[in-house]
Amino acid sequence: MPIVITDALCQFGIGVASTVVGWMPPQPAVTGVVVTAGNYLQPIMDGAASMGVWVPWPVIAACLLVVVPCFLASFAFKAARAIAAHIPLVGGAG
Repeated sequence: MPIVITDALCQFGIGVASTVVGWMPPQPAVTGVVVTAGNYLQPIMDGAASMGVWVPWPVIAACLLVVVPCFLASFAFKAARAIAAHIPLVGGAG
């Protein structure tokens, strides 16, 4: 029963980690050190917005609104074909 052994080892590891964390006193988060994704993305978004003179963002957005659904539709079609290939008397991969 390797699943039972693996589960026991995971529970033991969680217990050890919880015990070690429980020994440490709680500390408040330091606001100057906490970094969010917005701190990294804001300069990139500002730079992209300032390039609006040279880059036609509405055209790029329109192209992406056409291309991305086409890729998703083709992926869905290929996934359906792959799934149907495993059904006896329907698919040709058997």
